[in-house]
Amino acid sequence: MGLEEDLVNIGLLPGESKVYMAGLALGPARVQDIAERAKSSRTYTYEILKALTRKGLASILVRSGVCHYDMAPAEKLCSIISQRIDQLKTTGTRIKKELPLIKNQTNSLDRTRIELYEGREGLKTVLDALTSPGSTILLLGSFEKLLLHNPNFIIRRIRENSSLCLLTERTSLALKFKNRDKKELRNTRFLSIALSSLPTLTYISNDKVAIISFHGEKEDDVRTLLFEDPGIADTCKNIFKLLWQTANE
Repeated sequence: MGLEEDLVNIGLLPGESKVYMAGLALGPARVQDIAERAKSSRTYTYEILKALTRKGLASILVRSGVCHYDMAPAEKLCSIISQRIDQLKTTGTRIKKELPLIKNQTNSLDRTRIELYEGREGLKTVLDALTSPGSTILLLGSFEKLLLHNPNFIIRRIRENSSLCLLTERTSLALKFKNRDKKELRNTRFLSIALSSLPTLTYISNDKVAIISFHGEKEDDVRTLLFEDPGIADTCKNIFKLLWQTANE
């Protein structure tokens, strides 16, 4: 990243950044000279110089009756950055105080959110959203598919003290992991039907339902549909409970 881009990042417009760098290289110079250096029109450069002057990044010198513009030294940029940091801290503190009100206003809107994520990174994003501290996640599907596409899910879930109720088919791998249920905050039950042939996993957590579809052999061949709706989540929870009651330990 060049210095011109850095200047844009602290609040200057691209044109202001370009003209400032041109003027800084020339020292006190006429508008025409700065325009040539910046490769921009004289009229445009003049307007930019006026804006830089208002921001304290340029000053006007009169030599032999001709206006010259002198750019503020680079130290001035450090001052601007410090001011911007202070402003961001103040804004961040204010937003934190107002966050509960913002959340209440958002929750008051009775609406369903549906989001589609592609690939392994998309799946990771969804699992992060489902794994809130102290939550209970309901999972229906092939455990092998989950481990293949997101092997770190167990570690992340334990770190968040989030428990898992798993409905899956009885396989050698599933039985092996069932022996570690207590250690890994999991409760596993087995369905009599084969789930390995099903191309999806279904997650339920709080008011979110995620349906994960595996549509290829590669690790990144995964598509995740995330629903955020209390009604949909409650329906899926009730179906899960019915299956849970008929499953074998």
